[in-house]
Parts: sequence; structure tokens; C-alpha cells
Amino acid sequence: TAGRWRTFGAADGLPGVAVTALAPDPAGGVWVGTRRGVWHLRDGRATPVRWPAGVAAPAVAALASDPRGTLWVGTVAEGIVERRPDGTVRRLTVRDGLANDRIDALLAERDGTLWVGAYGARGVARVRGGQVTLVGTEQTALGGLARAAAADTAGAPRRVRGILRNRGGTLWL
Repeated sequence: TAGRWRTFGAADGLPGVAVTALAPDPAGGVWVGTRRGVWHLRDGRATPVRWPAGVAAPAVAALASDPRGTLWVGTVAEGIVERRPDGTVRRLTVRDGLANDRIDALLAERDGTLWVGAYGARGVARVRGGQVTLVGTEQTALGGLARAAAADTAGAPRRVRGILRNRGGTLWL
């Protein structure tokens, strides 16, 4: 109801642990991330995301969804898990070019680009067409594409915990 808070918890199907990330689902509902995995909340009921055999439920630090229905899961120590609408998954890690496997922030853009904020000073990466490009956080590395909301004395963020693009097109870290 407009103007009222509703709390969701174990009675609604969520685990009894802290929520670490949220993302809208373009098909309706909300993706809910916890250290025990991902749940999909829709019509007041949460259901756990099923992962293919051999893929453990990730400890979630960040979530993003794109218009095609792909869910991007930033994990505490295992890089990124890309879950496509058909349920197939792909993992991206330092072996694919990420600066760190601890992912603190994600932004999925309409054009298919995924911006990644990983732990550490050189932790910003761009994923486009399945390819990871490490761009760092220095203004010179980003080519003026982004602005840092909080930075150390050298001008680079110490850690990227959030990424967004404003209406004017500026990417904020």
C-alpha cells in the first residue's frame, strides 16, 4: 500500500540472514542477495534461485539485472556469476581479467555493458560481449568516463562500493 512499509522475512520464504544486495527483475519482482545465495521475491513470496549441478549458491555482495533478463551476481570471493534467463550460468574471475574476485558493485547498462567494482584501487572493469577490460579507477584510465564520489588524495577511489549512471550520462563510482 502506498506510504506503508512492508518487511519480508522467513515467513515469506527468505532465509533468516541479512540482505546484502537487491536488484529489480525486468520480468517483475526483485532479486534478493544474501551470503547464502539469491532469492526471487514476487507477489509477496520468495523462492531460492536454483543453480545448475556443480554450482554452489554464491555468497552475494552485489546484484544487477539487465533488460534481457540476465542476473549478474557479484560474489564475496568467487568473481561474478552470470545467470541467463534459461538458467545457464557462466563465471568471470581474475583469470578472465577482473582485478579481484571480491566484487562490491555492479551496474548493468541497457546496451549490454556491465560495469564492475572489485576490491582494490584498480578494481573497475567493463564487461562487454563477454570480454573483460580492466580500466582501473584513475581518471586517466577511465578517460574521463566517470567521476569518483569519494577518493583518496591521489584522486582514485580506494574501493568501489557503488556504481551508477545519472541522467546526464556521467558514470559515478
